[in-house]
This record gives sequence, C-alpha cells and structure tokens, in this order.
Amino acid sequence: MSDLMNAITTMLGVFTKYASKDGDPNSLSKPEVKELLEKELTGFLNPQNPAQVDDFLKQLDQDKSGTVDFQEYVTLVAVLACMCRDFKPSSKGAAQKKC
Repeated sequence: MSDLMNAITTMLGVFTKYASKDGDPNSLSKPEVKELLEKELTGFLNPQNPAQVDDFLKQLDQDKSGTVDFQEYVTLVAVLACMCRDFKPSSKGAAQKKC
C-alpha cells in the first residue's frame, strides 16, 4: 500500500476507534474527543482543562450538533497537517522541528 493510502487508512481507523465507543460510529462525542486528544494528540491541548476541551469542541463542531462528525474531524486533521508543514526551522541548516 502507498504512503498516502496508509495515511488515509490510519485517519479512518483513528476516527472509527474513538467514534465507536459511545455507540454512534458516525460522530465523536465530547468524551470521545477528549480521549482522542489525550491519546493521539498528546501535548496539543490540555485535555484535563474542561474549558479548553469545550472551546476546542465548539470550534470543531461547525454544524453545532454537539458532536464532531467525520467531515469536521477531517478538517481538523487537514489543518494540523498544514500547521506541521508550515512549522519551519528558524535558520538555514537547522534540524527540522517536529510539530
């Protein structure tokens, strides 16, 4: 399988893994988003801060359904990928920083 197909498969798998926990495989509930942040995006957000998690969920939940659907999740992943791509070393020849 190609690198891109592996990335897509992983993205789908992560969504399914967390979305399936509360019985609705088509969306991520607040507890599922919190768990995803804790386990998959360590250091990105403080999942122990309820206000920060609430604000993050509100920003992701474009249709105001109270959950994060697959399209909203894909938007998150795309934005994070763009942020990582734009995260460049501060000087020429410096080691590449990880996002």
